[in-house]
Amino acid sequence: MLYTIDKPKKICPKSFSFELEDGLIRNLKFVGGCEGNLKGLARLTEEKPAAEIAELLAGVSCGSKGTSCPNELSLALKKALSQQKKKTDKSSAKSSVMNRKNAPPEKKTASSKPTGRSRAELKTPNGASRPSAASKKKKAAE
Repeated sequence: MLYTIDKPKKICPKSFSFELEDGLIRNLKFVGGCEGNLKGLARLTEEKPAAEIAELLAGVSCGSKGTSCPNELSLALKKALSQQKKKTDKSSAKSSVMNRKNAPPEKKTASSKPTGRSRAELKTPNGASRPSAASKKKKAAE
């Protein structure tokens, strides 16, 4: 996705743009500013993970401006990554809801019957075994 920052404050370039694809920076371009330095910055960041580059460039200052081209790029990358994450979260939540809507209805099971135990093996609240009515009849028949 293409991101363009027009008229960034406190830096020389008139604008800059970049693409983010699969978390990687592509086609970083500056209009105006220190041409050689900005071409170098573009080459160094090409095909690199945006999150790593954002962390590396954060806080770089240029003179007494309190910011710089690298710092403004860092801020733009962080914002772009955040926007992409929100879109991904929304789309995955939507697909999760759609999957639940399209899923077959759950089968209801009888939860009153314990699984894996015969009624004769049931325990009383104090832990003693409690024979079932069937086992009582069986004992009486013996």
